[in-house]
Amino acid sequence: MDMLQLLRNRLDGPLLEKLGGAVGLNAAEAQKIGQAVLPAQVEALRQQAETPAGAQRLLDLASQVPTEDSQAPLNTPEGLEQVRQSGTALLPQVLGDRLDSAVGQIAAQTGSERSGVLGMMQMVLPFVLGGLGQQAASQGLNAGTLGGLFAGGQGGIGAAEAAVAGAGVAGVAAAGLGGAAAVGQPGSLSKATPAPVVPVSAAANPAALNPAAPKLVAGPVSTEGKATVGPGAGLGGGVLHSNAALGGTRGLGLLWLLPILLLLLLGGCFLVTGKPAAHFGVTAPANASAVAGAFMVKGTGTAGKEVTISENGQPVGKTTVAEDGSFNIDMAAPAAGAHTYALTEEGAGEALSLAVTAAAAATGTAATGTADAGTAATGTTAAGTASMPGMDMSGGTFAVTSPAAGTSLAAGAFDLKGTGKAGEVLEIFEDGVSLGKVTVGTDGAWSLNVPSPAAGAHTYTVKGPDGTELGSFQTTIAAAAASTAACTKTFSLSIPDGQTVAQPFRFGGVGSGKSYTVTVMRGERKIGSKVLPLDGTCGYSYTSKPGKGTISYSVAPTGSVDTAGKITLTVQ
Repeated sequence: MDMLQLLRNRLDGPLLEKLGGAVGLNAAEAQKIGQAVLPAQVEALRQQAETPAGAQRLLDLASQVPTEDSQAPLNTPEGLEQVRQSGTALLPQVLGDRLDSAVGQIAAQTGSERSGVLGMMQMVLPFVLGGLGQQAASQGLNAGTLGGLFAGGQGGIGAAEAAVAGAGVAGVAAAGLGGAAAVGQPGSLSKATPAPVVPVSAAANPAALNPAAPKLVAGPVSTEGKATVGPGAGLGGGVLHSNAALGGTRGLGLLWLLPILLLLLLGGCFLVTGKPAAHFGVTAPANASAVAGAFMVKGTGTAGKEVTISENGQPVGKTTVAEDGSFNIDMAAPAAGAHTYALTEEGAGEALSLAVTAAAAATGTAATGTADAGTAATGTTAAGTASMPGMDMSGGTFAVTSPAAGTSLAAGAFDLKGTGKAGEVLEIFEDGVSLGKVTVGTDGAWSLNVPSPAAGAHTYTVKGPDGTELGSFQTTIAAAAASTAACTKTFSLSIPDGQTVAQPFRFGGVGSGKSYTVTVMRGERKIGSKVLPLDGTCGYSYTSKPGKGTISYSVAPTGSVDTAGKITLTVQ
């Protein structure tokens, strides 16, 4: 039996459903995603096992999780959380910079949310590594021979995948993990052929699967008339019993829990409770590359650790490594020329160096029309047949009255103004990023303060209450001068508290001092923070894509415990 099939037996249907339930998936979603995650993770293991160094690394990772098939820890919320913590810490070490693409490929293949796919990958991996460790131990494998478990691609995405009719997970592994496996054809996972049941005789004795493996029962102990139950049955584990009513069906009865509970009482530990250190590195932008305007620094690190990016010894960005081992830091548009940033991870002594060259800000105008200053901006509707001025809003005329399309604006915030139907809620977008919503007043007028855009050309789009695009126009923002003195403006925050916004979205304002620090919270859990320097106009800006849910943002002067402003948003 190949490695993939062994793991399918290990992670049977009920176990996948329990793991999926821990990350908010229903039974069907858990099964669908789990069936795609398993081959992708096994293929990643196969690729690493091709070299002795990679194989040793896998053995080291496998030693951090149990080789037992116990599901006992999964019977409590604490146990499930331990599994997820273990998978969260280990997943970046197995997939590295391929993690994001793997999540995307599986999400596209299964039609599932990326968050569900990532959660399922985190929950499944400890069991996959546990199965690898169990097989390596039972067969006496080392770094030089571990690759034998995947010989001929059977443990990955090769012949074993023929059992999954049209599932297409081969394509996921090949495209998402960079492997050399054959690309499968897209299809429905619901058509997958059920995994064959391992005969009781084989399940009770791993030697039936591998003659070289040590016997499960030593000496003259008789197992005649006894069957194996429990989640270990498919991999040579489980508990021998003599109850004919239970037969050889896996997962029945509670007898298998007794030795597990006994070991737990004696101090045994079945799951990793810590977070193994992950590789700290920058994945984008490439070192010595060019950037234009605002950009994002992406990388990997140890979940929960704080990463700080500095220039000339001054912090310019800060965030906390996410549970999947990745981090993103939004960077304000730097002045034209060469810049060298230093990145440090909390608790690490060595800093990473990132050099970039910033392009000069764009000059001139970029307009969609030929309107003169002071006239209403024009644009096309979603159907492309009408202009923004004069559009009938069933009782109010929609128009953008300021600024005019094609106008070049000075650096800093500006007011976007227009007219529409009283009471209508409009959402404003800048280059596809939401700036928040405005409500047309009783006088038919609306206004939105656009906080400090990056220098260069921008496209602004207005959408109606039903999401229909009412029109768009372009304008160009000049570069802000470097800040030479502390600002003294009254603090402002562009998005009001309690709004429902699309993501990504951007907010900002003006303030005093040198910089502000924004802290991002999901409930009671901190998910990130960043230092926002004030530019030459005393403006600050923050772009966020936190995932769906209720998210709170606190903005405070850097180094102060006093909050200048706080908003709680519902993110769609």
